[in-house]
Amino acid sequence: MLHWCNKELRVKKVVRQFFDERRWRMLRCHNIVLLEGTHCDGSGHPDTSGCDRMCLFFWRTEWLQSVDVPTRANNQGISKHSRLLFVK
Repeated sequence: MLHWCNKELRVKKVVRQFFDERRWRMLRCHNIVLLEGTHCDGSGHPDTSGCDRMCLFFWRTEWLQSVDVPTRANNQGISKHSRLLFVK
């Protein structure tokens, strides 16, 4: 996860529940988001083949800082703000 520190990333989705594979049940959570393009590449696994699951990282909102960046909404030049987060 250190690879994404000090970068601006867009929030992909807010996580409210997830499936815990160890306990084999759905769990509720708060203040967790998924960021676009952030996933495990398997390079941290000790075996030489790595992992190909591409698991998504859960980011706690207190680790992130909000940033407002204007973006083009349409061809008429109407500005719309997107929510980006800066990983602390």
